[in-house]
Amino acid sequence: MGQPSGSDTARDTPAAGSWIGAIVLGVAILALWATGLLAELVQPERIRRVVEAAGSAAPLAFIALLVPLNLVFLAGLAIWISPSIFPLPLAILYSTVGAVVASAGSLVIGHFLGNEWARARVPKRLHRFEKRLEAKPVRTVFVLRTILWMNPGVDLLLAVLGVRWRDYLVGTVFGMVLPTGLRVYVGYKGFEVATGSSPWLIVVAVSFLVLVVVLRRRSADAT
Repeated sequence: MGQPSGSDTARDTPAAGSWIGAIVLGVAILALWATGLLAELVQPERIRRVVEAAGSAAPLAFIALLVPLNLVFLAGLAIWISPSIFPLPLAILYSTVGAVVASAGSLVIGHFLGNEWARARVPKRLHRFEKRLEAKPVRTVFVLRTILWMNPGVDLLLAVLGVRWRDYLVGTVFGMVLPTGLRVYVGYKGFEVATGSSPWLIVVAVSFLVLVVVLRRRSADAT
């Protein structure tokens, strides 16, 4: 039985840089958990204090905070409470910009850790979008963002497939606006929704859910 060639071995073995990157990322998350910082940053009041303490740099602090929170699927909490920190129009603006930046950060990390590492962590249900990403990248990124919003699995898939930055940013920016804005506004009007005093907002929310269902079905039919 022949021995595998050097090139085969290289293909089957993840790059050393990928393992180093994965270890660094794991240690960073573990350090946040061990020091209690991660637990503090999942508390709405703590998030509010951290951002407000930045003073005039509060928008930048808020956007920067979304990057690590997105890696542990907690960015939604900060976006939900953003109207309690900023006026509603600015909360929508900063949250949308932050969502795009945080997602781009996940994409960069996916590139840094390597295709082997990233591909192993892409949810199986996302692999059906691969051919569509190659044929219509901007439209497919837009659909993925509208349906799955800030899910880091989307960024890992796009990193694996090497989607161009232009296509990624265009699809992500336009795909983030509606779901992010809706989440911010629901957070702003949460009490009114709960008491039924904003029925029109419920109509908007239901309409968005219908849009998501339609996009899901079209995506399934196209694959």
